[in-house]
Amino acid sequence: MADINGFIFLGDKIKLPEEMQEVQIIQNYFLKKANRQQVDMIKTDLSSTGNEDFYILNFESIGHETDNTVGITVGNISPNFEDWNYWIIEHNETQVRPNVKLALLLSTCNLFSLFEKISNTGRIKHKYAYHSFITENIGRNNVKGISHADITEIQEIYLLLEKFNKDEDRYTYINTLKDYWQLQSIPSDSPFYILGMFSILEALLVHRSKTVSIGHQITTKLSLLNNRFEHPINFSEIFGATKYKKVIEKLYEYRSDIAHGDFSDFNGDLQVLGDPDNVSKVIHSILKATLKQALKEPQLITDLKNC
Repeated sequence: MADINGFIFLGDKIKLPEEMQEVQIIQNYFLKKANRQQVDMIKTDLSSTGNEDFYILNFESIGHETDNTVGITVGNISPNFEDWNYWIIEHNETQVRPNVKLALLLSTCNLFSLFEKISNTGRIKHKYAYHSFITENIGRNNVKGISHADITEIQEIYLLLEKFNKDEDRYTYINTLKDYWQLQSIPSDSPFYILGMFSILEALLVHRSKTVSIGHQITTKLSLLNNRFEHPINFSEIFGATKYKKVIEKLYEYRSDIAHGDFSDFNGDLQVLGDPDNVSKVIHSILKATLKQALKEPQLITDLKNC
């Protein structure tokens, strides 16, 4: 392979299908383990951040499982470079294409671009979510298995983003894609993260009305969209026998509690939702599926918003 100077450093430990050492995500962008020289660049750049422990614990360790939990201690740090898991997307361009990073984030496997090393310009940290990601992930041993289907999905989302950019002036509200990118700066365990996700959904789907409530619009329009998603969200698997309409109503009730500064009772009125972490995961799944559908059918989303 030709000498490639630039790369996106990912915040995830990855496992590719066994027959693959690297995979081309789009033309001239290769997902692969960082080589020794690239790891040295990453670690040199970290010398002034004070986050060396995060990288050592997360990318140079071998996790152990006990009672269905995974933990990492200093004793798990491997001295063997072959065991390390610094993953990058290598490229040969002077500027990373923004849609590559957004496609990674919108994909089901949800790959996070931690920072970039670009030829001639040095390292650029992710200016929104770098420290939030480190705080939430230090010491975790999560390994993301990337399948052939995941790779295909990333490629398809990238092409949809490229196509959408040519017509984005026609679909103003779908530009909430930029808001989704910035949303990553909010810790995922914060109630404001849930509020932010709902705000994007409302921007996509809700119009002002004196006769139809926001909650009703959200409920009916998400029901229609869920039937069009390539992979519909199976609410019965998550919430049991509780009907879809009731689930959405309770999700929106929780959103209203946050917006109005009210306390939420997950042992009472919101018990069907489980807990805030479960709510966050469900809303995130709904939002990502809606954003991807907006890329596929921007006119439909525009029409839905206005009806």
